[in-house]
Amino acid sequence: MRFKLLLVLLVAMSLLVACGPSRMQRRSMMPRINPPKSQTIPPTATPLPTPQVAPKFIGTYKHFSIAADAPGIDSTFYINVDHTFKLVNEYIGKATNTEVGTWSENMDGSATITTTGQVDRKYDTPIVTQARFADETPSVLVLTTGQENAKSDHWVRFEALVLDYTKAGYDAKAAADAIQQRNWAGSYKAALPAADCCGLDISLFLNADKSAEFRSDYLNGKAPIEEMGTWTASATQALTSTTPVTVTVTITGQKGQPSYAKPQVLQLAWQNGVLVTTKSSTILPDGRLKLYSIDGLIAPQWAAVSAQPPTTKPALDPMLEQMRRRHPFLFRIFRFLWRFSEMMHKRWPQDPGQPGF
Repeated sequence: MRFKLLLVLLVAMSLLVACGPSRMQRRSMMPRINPPKSQTIPPTATPLPTPQVAPKFIGTYKHFSIAADAPGIDSTFYINVDHTFKLVNEYIGKATNTEVGTWSENMDGSATITTTGQVDRKYDTPIVTQARFADETPSVLVLTTGQENAKSDHWVRFEALVLDYTKAGYDAKAAADAIQQRNWAGSYKAALPAADCCGLDISLFLNADKSAEFRSDYLNGKAPIEEMGTWTASATQALTSTTPVTVTVTITGQKGQPSYAKPQVLQLAWQNGVLVTTKSSTILPDGRLKLYSIDGLIAPQWAAVSAQPPTTKPALDPMLEQMRRRHPFLFRIFRFLWRFSEMMHKRWPQDPGQPGF
């Protein structure tokens, strides 16, 4: 009897175990408890946009050209990231002309430069030019008007000038000839890197009255630092000999400011058509400052002009060229009247015996 009772109890217990919920079922039946906020999994962060690479045209460029009534034109071309530009043309020893406008990059790798006017006024008609790099290295920018037989201007990126100023084209013999003719009086250029900005564009002006100006432009949109002083130099006859030739510039202070307590000395030696600082100089005595004559920089352009065939259309008078750029409509009217007067003169030539009109 006891055995039967024990057997019934075992069977009942086995049925209860078989019909009860499993561990997974019991876990699913437990009340859900939200995790504390500190354990909440944060949502996936939105990835930051990939920074865009700046277009290759952005930068500062230099160009030296011929001027009709000045020793030359020292031009600085600023191509900005906001697709604007500024072109500063300094007629050495005279006035400065600043033009502004916009630029856009084209699908074929070129850029369209649209000059809209000067800083204080707009042109009646914008001037459009095309820009393209001369080779795969973005250091020399070639600007053309797009017209047939149009002249191309070569602009050198300032960083390239820091490494090798001769990229702008330099004629050491022409520089020596000009120095001998004017006894060192003239303008000299140099390019150096700057620690905190765009570069250091240096101009040295040796005037005929033995006064000197040393100008440092950091190409950051601010006015350059202008320092004044005096200069002396060795005889220019020694340029073609092995005798050391030196130029000493004594800088006494900034323009319009009190004089320095101790003048700074710029000691330069003539080496292969270039003035280079020496150990006796208190300014960059390690020879990093190399000054190139503006005559040597412009000489290749004079050579290019003289090499043109006689059939080349002569350049306009500077006053007419200025009218063509600023007032193209008035220029066309003037040109029409001029050609009309020439035609009338050929058709009805003036009688030598009659007075002119």
